[in-house]
Amino acid sequence: MTTTNLSALLLNDEPISLIDAKLHLRLAVTANEAMEYTTEDGYIGSLVISARESAERYTGRTIKQRTRNLYLGGFPSADTIEIPYPPLVSLTGVYYTKRDEVSETEYTDVTVDTQSEPGKVVKDYGKSWPADNLERVNPVRIEYISGYATVPEPIVSAMKLRITDLYEQRGSVIVGTSAVQIPDYYDRLLATYRMWSHL
Repeated sequence: MTTTNLSALLLNDEPISLIDAKLHLRLAVTANEAMEYTTEDGYIGSLVISARESAERYTGRTIKQRTRNLYLGGFPSADTIEIPYPPLVSLTGVYYTKRDEVSETEYTDVTVDTQSEPGKVVKDYGKSWPADNLERVNPVRIEYISGYATVPEPIVSAMKLRITDLYEQRGSVIVGTSAVQIPDYYDRLLATYRMWSHL
């Protein structure tokens, strides 16, 4: 497999493709030209991933849809468990490990709220969280899928700004006779999507 094909494969689920990144950086005018320009595919691919990870850290959201795990020190006293890094797509399962046991037990008496942000796992009415003696370290694991099927355009635009900044400036300051700060539209584009409660 060539470096180009490998880079494209690694970016297969990213919000910005390798071709789109090269077009945005004005390294090519057409998609065909972008495909032919392969000199920096590995580097540009790494910038796409870095831009997405930076946006995820800034917003407290999952941008690239994937499986996540939330580990808890025990079940809460409340009926609801908030699931971080929205948007919540689906719940795979709620699992817990009893003391002196290796295998997990699944707890199924829950309802999933994917409409709220952040999403929630709610204990069913009239049910109780397991009262077993649990392992001392992270005995509760909630496995779920979160992320966007279609990433909002302001997030994509912010990622493109970050890619351009990393590619052209290798930082956020233009070096010359005097240091000039690049206008930070990045924060403004992402501000609406920031989940303050999980930062």
